[in-house]
Amino acid sequence: MADQTTTEASGVQQLIDRLRREGVDKGQTEADAVLEAARRQAMELLDDAQTRADAMLKAAQTEADRTRAAGEEAIRLAGRDSILELTEELRDNCTQTLQRLVSHSLKDDEFLRRLILEIARRAVPDDADARLNFQLLDDGSSPESDVALREFAESLAGQSLRDGFTFEVVDSDVPGVRVQVVDGDLEVDLTDETLTHVLLKHLSPRFRAILDV
Repeated sequence: MADQTTTEASGVQQLIDRLRREGVDKGQTEADAVLEAARRQAMELLDDAQTRADAMLKAAQTEADRTRAAGEEAIRLAGRDSILELTEELRDNCTQTLQRLVSHSLKDDEFLRRLILEIARRAVPDDADARLNFQLLDDGSSPESDVALREFAESLAGQSLRDGFTFEVVDSDVPGVRVQVVDGDLEVDLTDETLTHVLLKHLSPRFRAILDV
């Protein structure tokens, strides 16, 4: 009877031990499964974070490149506009200065006399039968200049520079000389504007290239 009891007790203990082992093994398996799942999830999170970080870095690099390109283009355009503005200012200043000098010269009697003679020499040969009418343009800058210009026209007419030359004073917005071929269709205005344009064309090629005239 005692042996039977001992045997039964031993069987119960073995059952308990087996259940304990199975429980431990099952718990370990479940723990390993949970740990593996956590590890996989962590790897997925890391991969996702790395992917997003790479995308953000690429986007930041693209934006930086775009910003740099925009900055370089802005600097290029600003430089171009500055050069154009300075060139335009230089051209205007040069033209205005030259035109003032020409305008002043056109009010000088001796200069006008030489100009008229040169025009006549180049326009009409000595043996040509042509008549020229010279209109001295009065810009009305002052009554004194008007009187002086009319006296100058009368003096030119009295000097008999060449046969067929006539002189008169006409009102104009700008000073200068208008040359008319009598009984012809040719008329040329030599004003401060036209003479300035001609002089600008005869500037040195390098300076003319800067002014782009």
